[in-house]
Amino acid sequence: MPPETKRSLIQLARRLRAPETLSVPELPGVPLLLQRLDVRDQQLFDDFCARSAERWKELSLSEMASLFRNTEDYHLLHGTKGTALCRLVASMTEALEPQKPPPPRALASLCHGALAPKRRAACAPLLAKLRDALGDGRSVELRGAEAVELLAAAGELHRAIGVSTPTLSTLAQRSREALDEAPWEPTAIGWTVDALDEEE
Repeated sequence: MPPETKRSLIQLARRLRAPETLSVPELPGVPLLLQRLDVRDQQLFDDFCARSAERWKELSLSEMASLFRNTEDYHLLHGTKGTALCRLVASMTEALEPQKPPPPRALASLCHGALAPKRRAACAPLLAKLRDALGDGRSVELRGAEAVELLAAAGELHRAIGVSTPTLSTLAQRSREALDEAPWEPTAIGWTVDALDEEE
């Protein structure tokens, strides 16, 4: 391994263990970097999973999708923990607490990310827990555009593993109510319009 590559990896390892030095938007690029450098470091990847599980509520929709896709493309295999994607899914599943619903936008981002990989079967445990987190659609606090984002995510989740009709109906009703009470934010919900069009 070239000295400059080794130095970069040491610096990355230190930053992963000191979260305040690693910005959230950098997380999706970590597995991509490790794959390009052909690095197979189990401890380094464990640290990456730990940071992702700790900061997942701060990732945007696109960042979350990149996080899952790039991890799926990282060819790392552990004897008992499985593929890189399986390990990320396990960390995210453990971090999601249905008893403490996360912000709607964070929940929508995680749904979007967990549905991004091509080998979606690996995400089954997380998808099931996301469905549990939706509950009956009443326990999640909804505000403005966030409500539509969550509704679109629930629609994606429904296509993948099924979400109860009452839950979808409740989310749809509450989304309309939240939008009626909030100022119009067209740029905030652009992706959800596309997603809802696909549903039709």
